[in-house]
Amino acid sequence: MKGRRMIVNVEGVVLCGEDVLLARRSEKEENLPGVLSLPGGKVELEAPRGGILEATLHREIREEVGISVEEQMFYLESKLFYACGVPVVDVVFLCRYRAGRAHPADPDEVGGIQRVKCQEAVKMEELKPWTRRSLRLALQMIKQT
Repeated sequence: MKGRRMIVNVEGVVLCGEDVLLARRSEKEENLPGVLSLPGGKVELEAPRGGILEATLHREIREEVGISVEEQMFYLESKLFYACGVPVVDVVFLCRYRAGRAHPADPDEVGGIQRVKCQEAVKMEELKPWTRRSLRLALQMIKQT
């Protein structure tokens, strides 16, 4: 295990009423440029020790799309994928919009923002299968509450 490197990433299915917020990755991104995805990003070593995943997601959503979400988040799923040959553990949460105007706050990371009805978002052919899966899980959780 010595020298082994792994990235921990978090993403948020951000609910804005009946809509979900989707972010188009910037064309400058090394991994999946231009792809419509969920806002989020990598856990950094400087992150607070308690609630590190949640704190990271709050920071990433604010930095990427300029909004804040409610403190309470709900775990949806985790998965493993590879980005540029490096293993990435990805953890997805369901979040609710709190305040701010959604916009590409960091154009180097986000090329655009879309708000789409949750029911319609899961049908979007443009979405990658893993993003559609996270949205479906979010819809199931919403229906249960």
